[in-house]
Amino acid sequence: MHVPQVRVRTVLWALVIIAVMVGSAQAADRFVSTTGTDSSNDCLTSASPCLTIGYGLAQAASGDSVKVAGGTYLEHIVIGPPATTLTISGGWTADFGSRDPAANTTTLDGGRALYPVLLVQAPGISVDLAIDGVTIQRGNSYDLMGGAQDGGGIRALSAGSGELTLSLIDSILSKNVAAAGGAIFADSYDGSTLALSLTRVTLSKNIGRGVGGAIGAYAFDGSHLSLTLTACTLSKNKALADSVEGGGAIAASAVTGNLNLNLSLDRTVFVKNISSQGNGGALYAANFNLTAVNTTFVKNRARRFGGAVYGWVYGFGSSASMRLTNCTMTENASGLRGGGVAVYDTTLDLTNNIIWRNRAREDSPDLYASAVGGTSTHNDNPDLASGIPGITDGGGNIAADPAFGSPPHNLHLRAGSPCIDTGTCTGAPTTDIDGDPRPTGASCDMGADEFVP
Repeated sequence: MHVPQVRVRTVLWALVIIAVMVGSAQAADRFVSTTGTDSSNDCLTSASPCLTIGYGLAQAASGDSVKVAGGTYLEHIVIGPPATTLTISGGWTADFGSRDPAANTTTLDGGRALYPVLLVQAPGISVDLAIDGVTIQRGNSYDLMGGAQDGGGIRALSAGSGELTLSLIDSILSKNVAAAGGAIFADSYDGSTLALSLTRVTLSKNIGRGVGGAIGAYAFDGSHLSLTLTACTLSKNKALADSVEGGGAIAASAVTGNLNLNLSLDRTVFVKNISSQGNGGALYAANFNLTAVNTTFVKNRARRFGGAVYGWVYGFGSSASMRLTNCTMTENASGLRGGGVAVYDTTLDLTNNIIWRNRAREDSPDLYASAVGGTSTHNDNPDLASGIPGITDGGGNIAADPAFGSPPHNLHLRAGSPCIDTGTCTGAPTTDIDGDPRPTGASCDMGADEFVP
């Protein structure tokens, strides 16, 4: 029986924990700027902002929004009891007259210290935190001398009857390092609930010294955990674990065998992520439900199985399911089998997918499947996937040359592509990865892109 390497760790924080006050007063805006001051300041006036995000959060009541002007903030922040609903909003001008996160970059910098940049915890309480327009970088929770922790950029934890909702919007997480989950590590315990959602977030060049180069998501003890990515980009993240785990970009598992781990990918791009010693160049998952729609996997690599995606079941009477709809998977590579997808005892539903020109050193360059409840089989052509026990061919799958514009950089379909109007509209999304309507022709196209003449 395999047990994940991720362990429950007691974190001793040499920091002042932010006690966010809960009051009945109307929600307010708090203001933070690199030119502000924390001394005797309630952060309520834009003309007199506070100096640090942590202090601004400490002044906030539940329902408040902390508005942060562009600049770099070298901080480590802890958010926890009592129950709280908060928003951290970056990208504001110095006078807080307007907001543009691209022009006024708000950066929360961990300075490579041995703590996550942000710790969010819900031990038996309800916490709802939204982070909008913030760059989180240089968090380092990994120490070669034995002080390894999880989540270099963000550590999110729920326990007991806790309910933690963490939303990231229009943000960037880059160059963070941890034992697991280089950018984000989310774990839930004891029947708690944790919902982590990312919308238009870029995660790049993060490192998981163990598993999950960018994100680690683990559900323990019958808890519920959901991970939702919408219109995100995960690139050049790396997991270094020498094990059956991995996950160059994402590692996720329901450890105690419940099927309360739900993963959702929509219009998301995985490119050049690496599981240097393990499985799943882009994604490793165990005991899970995964739905991926309009998602592309390009040039990801795994040392073992599943150059792009690896899914499996271990022990505890567990099960797992993976549904891929209108996804594009090309030029991924594995050192053993399944250059595109490798699954073990996992039900796999394929509809309108392009799985083409992936590579595997042993065999099955595009798709490898070990039959649910049966012997190992493999198949390089998803067109024939219905012949493998546990795999459902929903139609519209292809493993032939789809005639991309200019792979791997341009995966839009060219005129005359065999993928145009040859997919099925049954179960297909109504738009494509670019937001173009689907279908635009006689029928729906295969892959993440809908051809627009």
